[in-house]
Amino acid sequence: MRFLPVVNDRGSSQEPILKPTYWPEPTAFVPERFAPEEVAGRPRLAYIPFGLGPRSCEGTALAMAGAELVLAVLLKRFRFRPVPGHEVTPVERFVLWAAEDIRMELGPRTR
Repeated sequence: MRFLPVVNDRGSSQEPILKPTYWPEPTAFVPERFAPEEVAGRPRLAYIPFGLGPRSCEGTALAMAGAELVLAVLLKRFRFRPVPGHEVTPVERFVLWAAEDIRMELGPRTR
């Protein structure tokens, strides 16, 4: 997959995404670049998929609504249960988080 950069008066709009310092092979599909050990080596704001401020993506709300719909369909069709023996450690921040991933088992929902 190749991306064609859109050029404006300040240069490429893809510049933060395609910066080789943080994204080796920026036009390649490499999902491993979002693994925790890879993320730890980049600044926190190196990846902002929808941008920030007044020039942020107009499709943000649509993308988030789509994600909510997908989640609603998954919750309707499947039952999510915690993996037996996996303990969830809560962490207090601005909102409540889990210290590690929350492991779940997925099964069919019975009516």
